[in-house]
Amino acid sequence: MARNALFLIVFFGLLVSSCADVIPLTGGDEDEFAPKTVDQSPEQGTTYFSGNEVQMTFDENIVVNDAASTVTMNPSLGKLTTEKKNRTITVSWEEPLLPNTTYILQFNGTVRDLNEGNDSIMQVIFATGADIDSLELEGRVVNAYSNQVMNQVSVGLYAPEADPMTDKPLYATRSTSTGTFRFSYLKNAPYQLFAFLDQNKDQLPQVTEIVGFSSETVVIGDSTPVILSLFSPEPQRNKIRVDPQLPGLFTVHHLEQLDPEKLMINGSKAEIVRRFSADSIQVVIPERTGSTYQITYGEDTLRKPITERELQTPLRIRSKNPSAKWKQGDSLFFEVNDVIREVKPTELTVISTKGNPVPFSLISTEKNQWCIIPDAKTAQSFSIHFNNAAVIGTHAVNDSLTINYTTLLPADLSTLKINCPDLDGQWIIELVQNEKALYSVVKPESAKSVVFTEVEPGQYTVRCIRDGNKNGKWDAGNVAEKTQAEQVIRYTLTQKLRANWEVEETLILQP
Repeated sequence: MARNALFLIVFFGLLVSSCADVIPLTGGDEDEFAPKTVDQSPEQGTTYFSGNEVQMTFDENIVVNDAASTVTMNPSLGKLTTEKKNRTITVSWEEPLLPNTTYILQFNGTVRDLNEGNDSIMQVIFATGADIDSLELEGRVVNAYSNQVMNQVSVGLYAPEADPMTDKPLYATRSTSTGTFRFSYLKNAPYQLFAFLDQNKDQLPQVTEIVGFSSETVVIGDSTPVILSLFSPEPQRNKIRVDPQLPGLFTVHHLEQLDPEKLMINGSKAEIVRRFSADSIQVVIPERTGSTYQITYGEDTLRKPITERELQTPLRIRSKNPSAKWKQGDSLFFEVNDVIREVKPTELTVISTKGNPVPFSLISTEKNQWCIIPDAKTAQSFSIHFNNAAVIGTHAVNDSLTINYTTLLPADLSTLKINCPDLDGQWIIELVQNEKALYSVVKPESAKSVVFTEVEPGQYTVRCIRDGNKNGKWDAGNVAEKTQAEQVIRYTLTQKLRANWEVEETLILQP
């Protein structure tokens, strides 16, 4: 009997041992809750606090996640030191507390449980005076040009006399995935509001980082959310900048308006091709006298080295039309990267898709541009073929090239009228697809509507740019000059444009 009992015990032990290697224990249900505090010093809402540390003890074993980034104090007390011992963390600081001030120590996912990694956002609130401040400020950050909300943007409240480019904020937070931000427990005082995308994580805005700010001192307690429009500052440049279009052209840019009479290259007056804008002019590269060209404008000088190999750049033909589509009666514009000496009509052909020649006119318009005007009666799509050396430049000739065009008849196109009674002043109104402006008109100050004719069918959004300085383009803001980026409004057409339709829409601004 004893032998049988021993056999059973040994067999059962072997069975348990073999099963343990195959089926691990689960340990029960998964912990879905973040650690909770069981003790805290100072207690929540403590007044007349004068210490230099906060201690929190939790109900389970914990790990500390990136305390340098996730533990913050508002108002700022400089560097915070976070230490963990068993289930207790201690946050301490060396800077003195300000009198009659409410402080918010925030843990943004700092404390996690040991096994499951659950975390949470926690705050410890205390005051050095008799009362806990209770005012709040809410707002939202958006991209000034795209109007899209921005996540993880650093937002700060600063003293009115502070410089946000060099000074730390009194209060700081970050925007959420919906672009919103909130400050709580604020003192009733004037502040300036400044935001930036802290790409290098140094907690200070840089000249290359996206920024936004309030033009006026913010009012704490106002229930209207503050909207901050962020923009990329204009890059800092030399006064003169040159973009080569080799082998034959330069485009010269200046920080101020350019007077063509004062622009010199290698000591001689520059030969102007065209003016792109008040501060940009295209010029002819003069005959080579060395490896460097000297561009001078007043007291500003730039030396631009150009190698002999760079001057051997081939002549390239580029269509200036926005698409490979042609509307009856339109001109087709072309340009090259050199000064044109001759365009040979006999070395180019226009052929319809049925193989028939299409009559055309050829007109030179600029020193590096010309246009081809196909017969306005042409109702078929066609190709333009440039033979080798059809275009002869000062430094090079073209290689053979064929460009295909689709002909659009009047019945293929739409007309769109946009009423915009709420847009005061001059605006640039654009029809946009995939963030690309395909059609653009300028609405004069007194106009209350604009009309787009011969528009290709499709679904469009409308981008309205307030052209405050009337330079025909969107301008970013300037922190040093305290100017905001020009306002951009987007509006989705309620109707899809269809062939041979006339559509009218009214743009109403939402309050």
